[in-house]
Amino acid sequence: MRQILYELIKGSNAGLISAIPEGTELGSVFLDNRGIAYIDFSSTLSDGHPGGTTAEFMTVSAIVRTLLTNFPEHIRQVQILVEGLEVETLAGHIDISRPLTIVPPDLNTGG
Repeated sequence: MRQILYELIKGSNAGLISAIPEGTELGSVFLDNRGIAYIDFSSTLSDGHPGGTTAEFMTVSAIVRTLLTNFPEHIRQVQILVEGLEVETLAGHIDISRPLTIVPPDLNTGG
């Protein structure tokens, strides 16, 4: 999990805009026995976020979908932490106060 999250944080080699704010660091990463992955990021994830509903959704969904898509047999939900703490939101729009499940588009019957 840690290695794939490092790649997500690193961003695109093709110069595309990253969903993760530059300078964000990865802290603790662990999986509990219920299939909840706890991912701790530095405060830059929130403090350096550009804001807006769409940008915040892209950040949250990039993290959650990256883990659910790559570890579907182990991870059921993802809890995003900032500086080791549960937070309500990254930039004021998306509730991340509890573990999240976002179905990746290729697994969603709606498209």
